[in-house]
Amino acid sequence: MNVVSLRNSDEASIQSVSEQSVSERVLEFYGNVASGDFSKVESLYAEDVHFEDPTHAINGRDRLKAHFKTLYDNCNSCSFKFHQTVDTNSEIFLAWTMFISHPRIRGGKIVRVEGSSFIKTHDGQVIYHREYYDLGSLVYENLPVFGPLTRFIKSRLAR
Repeated sequence: MNVVSLRNSDEASIQSVSEQSVSERVLEFYGNVASGDFSKVESLYAEDVHFEDPTHAINGRDRLKAHFKTLYDNCNSCSFKFHQTVDTNSEIFLAWTMFISHPRIRGGKIVRVEGSSFIKTHDGQVIYHREYYDLGSLVYENLPVFGPLTRFIKSRLAR
């Protein structure tokens, strides 16, 4: 039985009576993603998982694991601060901030990206994972030529 709560915190907001919940395991996995240890992908994600973010749609755990490895191997650093977790035992919503340093984005300086995740689970594994974040704030605003132009356009639209 899981006790569900909402709170703003860096810690998992789900307390498991018998074992660690899927949401706690997701928070732990992404909290340790910088370590490069992707061994928990097998126990966390279903074999036929569907994963989406603004740049990819991936089907299957093996392809997802390869994607994570490529993505995080190319980063200087990546960490997440989790702000809120909502867990209904079959769906999870996470609000987070990612801090990422990539050699090809802003010369390796840390970029802050706000985002959220919607996750569906079944039998203790993630079967669907959708990431929502502003690709412009991650990539376009931080490129030498497109960055100033993108920031200019966004400021004009905000008026």
